[in-house]
Order: sequence, then C-alpha cells, then structure tokens
Amino acid sequence: MRIKKMNHAHRQGVTLVEMMVVMGVVAILFTLGTVSILGVQRNASVNSSLEKLTTDVREQQSKTMLGDGEKQVIASASGIYFTQNNYVLFRGNSYNSTDPSNYVVNLDPGWSFDTINFPNSTIIFSRGSGEISGFTIGQDNVVLKNSGNNETRTVTFNRYGAIVSIN
Repeated sequence: MRIKKMNHAHRQGVTLVEMMVVMGVVAILFTLGTVSILGVQRNASVNSSLEKLTTDVREQQSKTMLGDGEKQVIASASGIYFTQNNYVLFRGNSYNSTDPSNYVVNLDPGWSFDTINFPNSTIIFSRGSGEISGFTIGQDNVVLKNSGNNETRTVTFNRYGAIVSIN
C-alpha cells in the first residue's frame, strides 16, 4: 500500500497568521494616512483664517484711505473689532455694535482669539494715511488659538497697519 504524500506547493488559501500580518500592515497604513490628512486639514483651516484676516485688514485700510468706490466715495475712518470667536469690520472712528453696516467674520470652528493686544480690542485706521490710530508698540497683536491642540499663531501689526509677522 502506497501512501500518497501531499504536495504543499499546490495548496490554496492563506493561513490565519498571514491574514493577521496583512491586516496589521493595512491598519498601520490607514492610521498613518488618517493622521496625515488631519494635519493637512488643520493647517489648511488656520491658513484660511489667517489669509481671510489679512485680506480683511488690507480691505479696511484701503477703504479708509480711498473710500469703497460704491456707497462711500469719500474716505472715512474704519476699523476692526475683535471678539473671541469673530471680528467685526466697521466704519467710523469707533466701534458701534448696533451699526447695520457692520460686517461680522466668524473664525473657523476650533479657532478663537486667545489674546487681543489692542486697546478696546479695536484697530482703527486713520482717514487718509491708513495708519493705526493710537498705535502703541506692545499693543500690536492678536493671538489665534486652536482649542483642539492648543496651537497658537500670533499676528503682529506695525503702525502702518501692515501685518509684519505671523508666528
């Protein structure tokens, strides 16, 4: 009687160990991809908020120096009032919360102004020159903070209303 030897070269399927190794590698790759995507999304969110703030500052300053070309042909003072979760673009020499021409810009979710180092939380641009009225060194920045990871970005202005650094 002859016993037939099984040829393992022709077997089909995979072992449990092989399957677990493949699943482990896939899980690691998935985790790395997810972490990478979340980091990119967080950076895009803060960059979007900073770009919007920069654009709004320049626009308010331009309106103060040149007028807005539509409703307001003659330039008048304008400014930005900061609160924790947004900032308000306004016309005039001071912020008036009841003015219907105010424009509120909300920050991206998770971001807030942690510190506002401007007198009365306000930047007012001087008519004609566009300089920050009553500018004082040391009272020239705002700090954005991400509540999720405590990341902060400090936006510093000079007396001419230009953003000189974002750290």
